[in-house]
Amino acid sequence: MGGVGKSQLMLHFAHAQRAQYDVVWWLRVDEALAEDFLALGRQLGLAVDGLEQAAAVQMVRAWLSSSGQRWLLLCDNADALEPRDLRAWLPAGPQGRILITSRSPRWDAVGAVLRLDVFTEAEAGEFWRQRVREIGDWGLEIDDSNLQSPISLFKELGYLPLALAQAAAYAAENGLDAAGYLALYRARRRELWTRQPAPDDYHATITTTWEIGFAAARQTAGAADLLNLCCFLAPDDIPLDLLTDHAASLPDDLAAVLADPLARHDALRALERYALLTRADGALSLHRLVQTVARDQMGEVRAKVWAEATIKLLLAMMPGTWSHLHEWTDGPHLLPHMMIANDLAAELVPTKPVADLCTWTGYYLRSRGDYLGARPYYERALAIREKALGP
Repeated sequence: MGGVGKSQLMLHFAHAQRAQYDVVWWLRVDEALAEDFLALGRQLGLAVDGLEQAAAVQMVRAWLSSSGQRWLLLCDNADALEPRDLRAWLPAGPQGRILITSRSPRWDAVGAVLRLDVFTEAEAGEFWRQRVREIGDWGLEIDDSNLQSPISLFKELGYLPLALAQAAAYAAENGLDAAGYLALYRARRRELWTRQPAPDDYHATITTTWEIGFAAARQTAGAADLLNLCCFLAPDDIPLDLLTDHAASLPDDLAAVLADPLARHDALRALERYALLTRADGALSLHRLVQTVARDQMGEVRAKVWAEATIKLLLAMMPGTWSHLHEWTDGPHLLPHMMIANDLAAELVPTKPVADLCTWTGYYLRSRGDYLGARPYYERALAIREKALGP
C-alpha cells in the first residue's frame, strides 16, 4: 500500500549493493518514464537526442540487453501500467537486474514478488527511536520520553511507516513526547496533517499518498461507493457475502454493482490495484488510515450519507428476534462492525436507526455476558431517543 516504504527499501538496497553494478538507474514509471530512459541514454553516451522517442528508448534497451556491464534498473511506482505494458519497455540480459515497486498485486507472472506490510510493534519502536535520534542529531532538543516506545501511538497510526515518520518529525521538532503528539492528533488531526510536509526521502504525505488510488477508484462503477461504505465498518474481516446478501438495503448504484458478479469483481479489482483494500477468505480488509483519510475527503454531507447507509445495511443483517442472540452465528463476525458504525454514525447522524443499532449491539453484548460493554450502547440509544422525543 502507499506509505509502507517500498521506494525507501529499494533505494536502500541500491545503495547497499552499488558496488555490485556498473550502472544503477532510477526510472519513474509514469509519464516521465521515457524521459528517464533518455536521460540514462545520455549518461551512457548514446546518441539519443534527435531520435524519435520510441527509437531512442529502443537504443537504450538494446545497449542494456547486449552490454557486458552489470546494470540495475529501479522502476518506481509501477501502478498505472499493466505488467505486460511495462515489460515492453524493459531490457533483458543475464548481466542485468530489475527491481519494481507497485501497489498492484498483479506481478507474480513477471518475477519474484516481495509483499510488504506495515511495521510490527518491535519494528515501529526501533524506527521511532532511530528517527527521533536522527532529528536530535540535527541540533534539536529531544526529551528522553521521545525515545520510549509509544505503543498507543503506533496502534493509532496503524504501524504505517509514513505516518510514523511524519509523527516523529513533528513531535521532535515541536518538543512533544509521543503522548503529546497522540493527544494533538486525536483532537486536531486534519489541521495537523495539513501542516506537515512530506518527511525526508518520502514523496508524499498521509493526505496525498492515496490520492491516485482514490481518483482511480472513481473511474470504476461502484468502487468508490464500496470504499465509502467500508470506511464506516471495522477495518478487518468485512464479510463480502453478507454485503452481497443484503445489497438491496444499500444505495441503488452500489446495490446494482454488488448484485452483478462481473461489476462487483471490477470494483474490487480497482480498489485492490492500488492496495486500498485486500481480499482474503471471502473478507475485505483495509488500513485504518485509508479509512480515516477517505472519510476526511468525503465532506460532511457525503459522510452522513454513507454513515446512514452503513447503519441501514447492518440493521438489515440483524436476526428476526433478540431473544436467541446467544445462538446468532453471524454475531461474532458483525460485532466489531456494529461497534465501529455506531461510534462513527452517532457523531454524524444521531437518528432513530443509529439508536436501533445501538440497542441491538447492547442486546448482543448482554447475551455474551458483557454487561459493562453493553451499557454505553444502551445509554447512547437512550440519549438519542430522548433528544428526538423528549424525556
